Order: sequence, then C-alpha cells, then structure tokens
Amino acid sequence: TALKQWTANAGANQKWRLLDKGSGRFLLVNKNSGKVAEVSGASTAISAVVVQYTANGGSNQLWIITPQ
Repeated sequence: TALKQWTANAGANQKWRLLDKGSGRFLLVNKNSGKVAEVSGASTAISAVVVQYTANGGSNQLWIITPQ
C-alpha cells in the first residue's frame, strides 16, 4: 500500500513507532498494520514511492531521522 499525505485525524493508520536498528537507522512500524515503511523496489529515484510492507531486513526499510 502506497503511503499518502493526509490531514491528521489521530487514526491508528497515522501512528508510527520508531524501532531503533542501530547506527542511527530506524524502522518505521505502522500501529494499524504492523508493517514497515519502505522505498518500493529499493528505488533511488527522487520520485520513488514509499509503501507499507512486511519487515524483511532490506536496506530500503531503514530510515535516518534528521532533526531540522
């Protein structure tokens, strides 16, 4: 399932847990589905689609959180 931007509504589908995988990398786990956010097809394109998928240890499922 592709992730979409949407107005906040406090739904479980909009809640994510950060799971620390070390070295500053995290899995983003959706509270509703239990699936993780990943870049589809491990694409490196600027327009790559982010989807929910079963955790499988792929590097395309690891995220770095950068403070602004």
